[in-house]
Amino acid sequence: MICSPVKIFCDYLDTTYSVSSPIVDSTKYWVQSHGASCVFSDDKSSSWRFGADGSSTGILKIDTAKTYSRISASGQVLAYLRAHGLFMEYLSEISTEPHNVSRIDVSADISLDGASAIASLRKRFASGVCSLGRKALPVTYVLGVRPDGKETGSFYAGHRTKARTTANVYDKAYEALQKRGEVIPPTTRYEMRMRGEKGRAGPSLRDAAEPDRLFWHIASPTLLNAPEGVQEWSSDWGGGWRYERPEKLLPAEVLDKRVNFSPDLDSLIEVADSMGSGGRAYLMRQLERKILGVNLLDS
Repeated sequence: MICSPVKIFCDYLDTTYSVSSPIVDSTKYWVQSHGASCVFSDDKSSSWRFGADGSSTGILKIDTAKTYSRISASGQVLAYLRAHGLFMEYLSEISTEPHNVSRIDVSADISLDGASAIASLRKRFASGVCSLGRKALPVTYVLGVRPDGKETGSFYAGHRTKARTTANVYDKAYEALQKRGEVIPPTTRYEMRMRGEKGRAGPSLRDAAEPDRLFWHIASPTLLNAPEGVQEWSSDWGGGWRYERPEKLLPAEVLDKRVNFSPDLDSLIEVADSMGSGGRAYLMRQLERKILGVNLLDS
């Protein structure tokens, strides 16, 4: 297929660091500065959701293991950051410490009926293998039947393998209808994935900022033909690059934003009001005990 220029975007990003890196604390501070709420936390992991109104359903995870720390941003999180002008600032934030890009997904949504795309791929790769670069990868499918009676679903090249590069092509409109009851125009998503490998130069954060080269490096010519003018990808193509970040908010500014725009606090106030005239005073006592570190069960 010859593909006219399409918008390529980073759809998942996983970076790893030394276990002693201060990136965990600095990233938590950054996400809170930009309105993210913690939805889970223990001594090894925390999960964060952006958007006070729940507008982002994606999760950003920060993990600490025995030998490394990791920050993983889902496609929904990255879409939220792009929509709010925060994507480049986020990349700058997570680039401040030595790191490896352990996984990156770069994708394109093409105005093509997903059922037709899947049918075409089944014909082209009837042998059950697909080569992305030099390596032949097994082909698998997850299929269903749309309300119009057409078979559609997802095509995978290298699914559940240890291959460095893999691909997923799926009917985005069918997925939107199934998962969210959303009706969108016929759309096929082409998702290319590259994993970092120990001892081998791999993708960089420059590929997240400017994903076109990496996408076409994987997709073309096996799945799509790259448009003219796309430059060749290599692991060192990015070189040095700079982004001027805005100054960080002061801790007092972060607290002011979080308190004044916290839906959780608004919900607690509603619960307190349901208790009657003394509800808010009771809530304030509970918050004071929490701040002072008093065990509520012992009070």
